[in-house]
Amino acid sequence: MVSKRFISISALIIILIILSGVIWLTRRSISQPSNIILISIDTIRADHLGCYGYKHQTTPNIDTFADNSVLFQNCFSNIPLTLPSHASLLTGVIPPTHGARDNFGIVLSDSVLTLPEILQENEYATYGIVSASVVNREHGFSQGFDVFDDEFESTIGKAKMTPERPGEETVTHAIKWLEKNQHKKKFMFIHFYDPHDDYTPPSPYDTQFENPYDGEIAFVDHCIGRFIDKLKSLDLYDDSLVILTGDHGELLGEHGEPTHGFYIYHNVLRVPLMIKPAGHKRSIKVKDNTTLIDIMPTILAQTGIDIPSHVQGLNLSDYFTVRNYHIADRFIFNECLTATKYSSNGLLGIINDQWHYIQSTRPELYNIIEDPEELDNLIDKHPKRASFMQSHLSEILNDAVLDKDKFSATADHGSFKALESLGYVSGTIDAEITFKPTQEDPKDLLSIHLEILDAQKLIHKKEFEKSIQAYNQIIEKRPDIPAAYQVLAELYLRFAKVKTDMKSYDEAAGLLRKRLDLQPDDITTLKYLSQTYDHAGDYSKAIDTINAILKLTGPDPEAYLRLAEIYSKLKSYDKAVEMLEKRSALIPDDINTLKLLANFYSLAGNYHKAIKSATIILELKPDEARFYEILYESYIKLGFYDKAADTLKRKLQIFPNDVGSLNNLGWHLATHKDPKVYDPQSALMYAQKAVALASDKVTSKCNNPGLLDTLAAAQAANGQFDAAIENAARAVKLCQEKNLDSMAVRIQSRLDLYKEHKTYRE
Repeated sequence: MVSKRFISISALIIILIILSGVIWLTRRSISQPSNIILISIDTIRADHLGCYGYKHQTTPNIDTFADNSVLFQNCFSNIPLTLPSHASLLTGVIPPTHGARDNFGIVLSDSVLTLPEILQENEYATYGIVSASVVNREHGFSQGFDVFDDEFESTIGKAKMTPERPGEETVTHAIKWLEKNQHKKKFMFIHFYDPHDDYTPPSPYDTQFENPYDGEIAFVDHCIGRFIDKLKSLDLYDDSLVILTGDHGELLGEHGEPTHGFYIYHNVLRVPLMIKPAGHKRSIKVKDNTTLIDIMPTILAQTGIDIPSHVQGLNLSDYFTVRNYHIADRFIFNECLTATKYSSNGLLGIINDQWHYIQSTRPELYNIIEDPEELDNLIDKHPKRASFMQSHLSEILNDAVLDKDKFSATADHGSFKALESLGYVSGTIDAEITFKPTQEDPKDLLSIHLEILDAQKLIHKKEFEKSIQAYNQIIEKRPDIPAAYQVLAELYLRFAKVKTDMKSYDEAAGLLRKRLDLQPDDITTLKYLSQTYDHAGDYSKAIDTINAILKLTGPDPEAYLRLAEIYSKLKSYDKAVEMLEKRSALIPDDINTLKLLANFYSLAGNYHKAIKSATIILELKPDEARFYEILYESYIKLGFYDKAADTLKRKLQIFPNDVGSLNNLGWHLATHKDPKVYDPQSALMYAQKAVALASDKVTSKCNNPGLLDTLAAAQAANGQFDAAIENAARAVKLCQEKNLDSMAVRIQSRLDLYKEHKTYRE
């Protein structure tokens, strides 16, 4: 008979087995990844992917990937701009915290801790490849990457000459690095830019869809398919954590905005997010709202790395392992401050469950489940809901500002042209988060924004006159928009450069003066205007313009150099020397200034200073041949003939085959009256060498009358009058053949002396 105790123990064991089975069924295990792949598709609207319900077959490869991934149906970007959105993606914090809130004038601060930096510290090989200049190293995105590929082999053949690369090139580079590093523990960040406007998909995707935007998506899908196939062929796919997402969507005409970067409505924020953990092989769909800042902490959690305390995103890992997992009551921040460039309020928003609240002069509230295009503003029907969400928006902003000193961005003006060519509006945003109810609502400024975008397209087509006209019309309508003046000023400069290349200097100068009307103290314009006057030969205006620069900048070595160059063209060598002496006082050890001074001292007749400058130069650089000549000529002018001869001898020690110096020294030693200088034997040696070096290699004859004249003088000085007569006569004949009449007369007078057995002495 079985005891009750045994039955109780058996029952307990059975219960434990059942419970453990329930737990096992509820929580699935996930492996730590040896490879992390983060793919970002620029300007990818979620509802244009097949796995998100799109009716057209745009994404067969991504759809297949979604079949064994966790697909988040409602993931939202925090901002519809490439640079700040990617900053959030890689840092796990919203734009007010990391400080990057626009594409213009922004460098992601080194103080911002990025995902690749953390992974790099944890012995992951880190590789990044980007396809547009807006996220290149100049904007701070190379932080933490062992290899960061932002140099493009080609540009897409769009009407704008854009600094971007096509997806085929991007994936080819990524695959090459993957193959080379397949055995390493690694993190790869791969950025595709193709769906960004304007939409010009390559063949055959250019004819497969009515909407070319869909063709761009299909092309990127093809590129991603290539990469995933390579992962599988290298047997890396199963052990990889692969994340596919986008930085923001595209409105495609909704609310009147054709692209993105102005409004923050639902379809410009909703992006795809698919995560395939290592070892994961089934499809899971998650309806909960998520956001791009969740990706960083999720990746860190999957690798077992501690999530930094400042990260504002949430770890989504439990969605992979716990059935029916749910994070309740999330508040997702979004913003776009582009409208502040037009002196209006910016747009700040918050998403909670099905509600989307947008703070503006005329605030908006939408139910994005029932009304995904956000056409029915419910602000008057649900004032309490709006007030509740506005309160949470304020809390998020207040918390974000606490980190403003730690996470900051700095201006970078070097890449403005590249960003404008990518379709972004230049100008300075107002990053203050205070809301001003008296300012205009962004909804009233969309038309101006679109006019500016159209005017920019004219710029990229190099239709400068039309674009200048367009911007002047914009300014006439809205004279209070600083961005329009900034672009118009830049246009005048660009058009002026075109006119300069055409040598239309008067027109170029006129355009530059118009730019100065907008920016009177702009140094760049004044410099270019001075160069234009210089090219035109209007030296007095060039000098006046450079002096205007000096009034703004104070003493400036480059301005003094430009003045010296212009004065030299006017043969005002004393003034040129004055400018160079001012430059030398600012940069006393500058060898180039010393060289110019030596030259201009000589031209100005200030031979003592020319000798001093040339001597310093030759002490520093003994192989500067030109300054031996200045030294020699200056000594001759001052009557220091022995020093002049010594200078030529010094030069010949360094340049022993210098024909000119050999000839000058030969003449000097053969003809000079000063017995300290006169040296006929040495003169003959130098003259013979000069003639030998200059003689025709075939005929062995010298056809240079000046060299023959010197040889004849040296031969006469040594009593070789027959040879002197022969060479002098030949020199006279060569002069006559070359129409060198005055030289022929001088050599003939010396020939007459040789016939009388007399030497020539100067």
